[in-house]
Amino acid sequence: MSQAPSRRALLARIKTLETENKRLRAQAGRDPLTGLHTRRFMKDVAGRMLALHDRDPGHPVALIVCDVDRFKLLNDAYGHPAGDAALKRLGALIRRGVRRSDLAVRLGGEEFAIFVSGPSALSCDVLAERLREAARRVRLPGAARGHALSLSIGIAFHRPKENLERLMIRADRLLYRAKRAGRDRIEAEAIARPARRR
Repeated sequence: MSQAPSRRALLARIKTLETENKRLRAQAGRDPLTGLHTRRFMKDVAGRMLALHDRDPGHPVALIVCDVDRFKLLNDAYGHPAGDAALKRLGALIRRGVRRSDLAVRLGGEEFAIFVSGPSALSCDVLAERLREAARRVRLPGAARGHALSLSIGIAFHRPKENLERLMIRADRLLYRAKRAGRDRIEAEAIARPARRR
């Protein structure tokens, strides 16, 4: 006849399961290749950032959307390992370039998003330009060593009561405008600066 586990054993097992659940939640929120947050994780966190802006117009939110130019050519010419190396290095570059309060996301494929909130949102074009310039200095391994990377970037600013999907559509339009204008450039909309409180 088997003996029921002790209370101490059950508590130890519960603690182990809680730790494993926490690890799995963290893992699910990160893209394994780039180390950036996933699209699923983004929806919840970005939603809270936008809600904060809705409550406080003095707390703006900017969305920077980046796409690697001619990424398919890189994969076709040098293989998927070269494309993966490019994404991994760009992920590291983005992680180093953003603040802890920013939300950096791999949207999928070769497209990334960065949500910048608060006063820094008003000067997010500086961050975008730093990333664009740094991408050009990325060196890939092996046969792809001479392949130069570049980013096309669109920047949109959250409008009060606008949902995440609408903001992303506007940022994407600016991104594709940058691509049509020759790639390796930034297209940003003007931001309506909040009125100063008296």
